[in-house]
Amino acid sequence: MGSLGADEHQELIVTVTEPQPADRKTITILAATSIELMPTVQALNLKSAGGLWIGESPTTRVIAKVTGMGPTSAAAALLRLLDHAKVAAILNIGFAGGLERGLTVGELLDIRWIINAHDEVLDIRAGVPKGAENLIERTPLRSLLSVDYVVTSPVAKRRLYEKHLAASVDMESYQLAKVAGSLKIPFFPVRVVSDPADMAMPIEAARWVTPEGEPDKRAACRDLLRRPTLLPVMLRLNKNAKLCAQALARHTKEIVRREVSRQAQ
Repeated sequence: MGSLGADEHQELIVTVTEPQPADRKTITILAATSIELMPTVQALNLKSAGGLWIGESPTTRVIAKVTGMGPTSAAAALLRLLDHAKVAAILNIGFAGGLERGLTVGELLDIRWIINAHDEVLDIRAGVPKGAENLIERTPLRSLLSVDYVVTSPVAKRRLYEKHLAASVDMESYQLAKVAGSLKIPFFPVRVVSDPADMAMPIEAARWVTPEGEPDKRAACRDLLRRPTLLPVMLRLNKNAKLCAQALARHTKEIVRREVSRQAQ
């Protein structure tokens, strides 16, 4: 097990320590893919342990995990963790597609409402998600839509924006927030824009990540051999992913620092 400590002037650092109490409160960090998660693991200096990444402070354990893509995989991964840890907060980190024009690559989203495809709305302003009671307060810029597929075309993005009035879209946040809300656990979505509203992605892009959330280099190479014109798109997506993952790491680190300090009080 590792030990994680932080203050305003130090990095979050993991070192080897004695075993920690089993009832220690846990901050859980979930990401659909390793591309999204690994810079955060490095920023927090977490250590690998049986498919998880773990660090400790005197009061709090931090556990990070790749869930795999989609709402079902994400919720299943969270429920497995909840069986073994006393979770005090859930951070759902990752990329989001822009639906509202004007959002830029790497931009952090200020999310206060999460919507599903049926326009059911969760309000996360108080930390613990709950069903939204006053929809008049909801604004598109602060709203994230979750669907169960990758949205690739500007036309599709525009239609989703007009139908749901949400500025961004992902696949996992609504289902994770619903689980968190049912258990009264604070939930923090940390999402940055990876593809703006006017950016098209090839349909093949959905094959370049496995269902388990790992890069599928063989699939990418096969598609590139069939369509060499995909190379500029691949390079652009790779550049965007690196920029966004680093942004995620910076923002997630600050939230973890804040939550570790809060748990220590």
